[in-house]
This record gives sequence, C-alpha cells and structure tokens, in this order.
Amino acid sequence: TIDMAIYKNEMQKKIVENENLLKTTLENIEDAVINVGKDGNIKYLNSTAEEMLKIKKRQAKFSRIDKIGIIWKRIDGKELVHPFLKCRKTKILKNEYKLINIASGEILEIECSVNPLVDHKKNIVGYVYLMQDIAERKKNYEIQKRLATIVETSKDAIIWSDPNGIIENWNKGAEELFGYTFKDVKNKNLSILTPDNVPDELPEKIEKMKNGEIVSHYECLRKTKTGNVVNISVAPSSIRNIKNDMIGISFIVRDVTEKKKLEKEITEVEEKERKRIGQNLHDSLGQQLTGILLNIKTIEKMLEKRMTSAELIQVQNTEELVKDAIKQTRSLAKNLIAVTLKNEGLPLALEDLATFARDVYKREIITDIDEEITDIDEITENQLYHIAQEAINNSVKYSESLKIFLGLTVAQKELVLTIKDKGIGIKENKTNGIGLNIMKYRAGLVNGTLKIHSEENEGTLIMCRVPLM
Repeated sequence: TIDMAIYKNEMQKKIVENENLLKTTLENIEDAVINVGKDGNIKYLNSTAEEMLKIKKRQAKFSRIDKIGIIWKRIDGKELVHPFLKCRKTKILKNEYKLINIASGEILEIECSVNPLVDHKKNIVGYVYLMQDIAERKKNYEIQKRLATIVETSKDAIIWSDPNGIIENWNKGAEELFGYTFKDVKNKNLSILTPDNVPDELPEKIEKMKNGEIVSHYECLRKTKTGNVVNISVAPSSIRNIKNDMIGISFIVRDVTEKKKLEKEITEVEEKERKRIGQNLHDSLGQQLTGILLNIKTIEKMLEKRMTSAELIQVQNTEELVKDAIKQTRSLAKNLIAVTLKNEGLPLALEDLATFARDVYKREIITDIDEEITDIDEITENQLYHIAQEAINNSVKYSESLKIFLGLTVAQKELVLTIKDKGIGIKENKTNGIGLNIMKYRAGLVNGTLKIHSEENEGTLIMCRVPLM
C-alpha cells in the first residue's frame, strides 16, 4: 500500500510537471490554440488566442466556440457552418477563413486547422484549434508575386547565385541574352559564361562583397550558348540576412554590345579628326610659322645696320617667340598624331613617346616594353597610347617626380600598361578629375579596367589591363 501511494504521488508530480510544461509551451507559441469539448464549449485558450479573438479567458471558458461574437466566413466571402460542427470524423480539417468581430467589425484572415481529439475507442471527445494570422503572410506573398512578375518581365538579365557564384535562379531576360534556359545552368558556376581567353574577374568581385565592400557596376565580356561574345554591364549586389551574413548575390546584367559598337565608331571618327588637326598643325601652321621666322631673319639682316641695339633685341625676342610657337605647334602635332603608332605598332610608339617626354619634359623615363607584342587591333593601340600619353602629361604637371616608369607587358591573357612615378601623389579630391575620367573611359572602350593607386609622397601607379582577344 505504501509503495502504491509513493508511486501514485510520483505519477501525480509528473502529470503536474507535464501539465505545467504544456501550459508554458502553449502560452508562448505564436499560434492561437483553443481546446474545445465535444459540445463545442471552450475549455482552454492561450494568450495568442485571447489577443486574436479579443476575448478574455474567464469570459470564454465554458462558452460555445460558435457563440463568442465571431462570424466565420470562407475567404471567398461565403458564410459557413462553424468548423467544429463540420468536423465529425477523426480527420484534421484545415482551411483559410475570415473572422469578423461582431462588436468591433474588425476582420481577420486566418489559417485554421481543427484537430479532433479521440479516446481509446476512437470516439471524438473534443477538438483543438490551431490558428495563424495570415494577413502579413498574404501581403508578403502579394509583394513577392509582384516582384517576381517585374523580374520575369524585365528586359535586363537578372541572376541570383549563392555566395560562391553558383547559379540559383535567373529570369527570361537572362535566357534571351545568354541562350541558356535556367535548367541548363542551374547549380553551375557563373564562370561558364566567361570566354576562355578572358580572365575571370568574378572571384575578386565576390571576395570584395564577402568583405562588406560595395562593388560598383562594371562592363565586361561574356559568351552565349552559341559561343558569341557580348559586351555586358553588370551591377552586382550582396544579399544578406539579419545577421549581416552574405547569403547570396544578385546580378543585374544589360547587353551593351550595340552601345560599345557605337562608342568605337565615335572613337574612330574622333581619331580621324585628331589626326586631321594634328596634320594641319604640322603641315600648315608649322610651315607658316617657319616661313615667318625666315622672313624675320631676312628682315633682320637687311636692317641690322640701321637698327638700334634696342630694336635689334626686340626683333631677336620676336624670333624667340616664333621659335617657341613652332616648338609648341610640333609638340601639339606630336600629341595628336602618333606616326610611329600607325606605322610600327604600340610598343615602338610608346618608346617614341618616352623619348619625346625625355627631350621635352626633361624627365628620366624608364621603360620596360615588350617589343614582341603584336596583333593588337587599331582601336586598342590608340586608346592605350593616349592613356600612356595622358598619364605621363599628368605626372609631369602635378607629381613633381623627376623619374617616370612606362611599361607594356602580357600577363594572364591580358595586355598590361603601367605608368608609375615617385611624386607627391594624387589628392583624394582629385581622383575623379577630367584627365583620370578620360583614361577610365578609354579603358572601358576596349573592355579594359583602369586601376589608380596613389599615396601621399609615395607616388602614383596607373595600370590598365585589357583582355587579349
């Protein structure tokens, strides 16, 4: 008898503990929970149910679930018999409803499942209601649906990848641009779109985003399913969770092939106009100034015995001005017309540029130019030459450096142009100057990237990398 009493006491304690655990759990979950007897009378409801139905526990207890001032309707608006009255089998009844509070008129959209409670003979002895407020969920679903429609109808290619560049989704715009269906590329790395002869910039960009850096939109080359190479503009953005961990990347991609083609045509016209102006300066203005100088010298000889010393000095000063004008005209013509570039290619043209800079600017120009580099298209040669020209001019004007390095090499399938000095560096507020922006634009015309690194009193490094096609 004592053993039985002890056993019963232990069991009673466990029952109380389990009841407390269950009560605590039910009070702290986000779902509304209501326990209803077979007759429909409420036996228990948790705090979430109180808030949802706007009814207190003491008022609800022993009240019928269908008599607490709530009208139940289907989502389509039709009134219906209360769920528990329809639930007559040992089967969960689950549906979406509108709850209308008769007193306040408030309407609530919920998802409700009615779970019959059965005894050992499988007779229904009550019901458990589990209800969720789905208004926010439906609102989010509608927003997502609208966003999905926008994404799918966008003419831009939109691509999602995981943090390592593995494709997780892409829209119809991507299918049209690259020719692959989503099924073709699902779970494959974005590198499948990079042409074989072009360095893949994505690992570097992804690493920057992982480190929290913002990667600005940029232009690059990609290949389609048919093997065609297209120019694209890419705007990458990291996707982060509430802990600020990067969980994915979105890429908005636009085909800029026609834009690049138009830019090249404009550049070709610009180059022809540059050469025409340079040729006119050299052949016309230069010769006219030379003729003026000769005339002045002739007049000087004719009148030197009649002129006073002051008049002679004035004539000689005029001669020097004309000489200086001839020198500047030749310098301008040289900057506008790269004769060596047209006749002998970029490496020798850069050597010629270095020689010109030594003579005119009186700077030490150190070169490391691979003269074996050939088969560079004319537009690329022109743009790289003018980038080098602009960089050297800027260094002479602003850096106060007496030594400038000029290099041209091939590395990792790229043509690399380097200009470096040991001057005062570029001030932070000058990094977007006209000259630097022109250099960036020229690099972009040939699908290249321009990097500028400058430190105060340490000098400036300008490096342009162009894929070798």
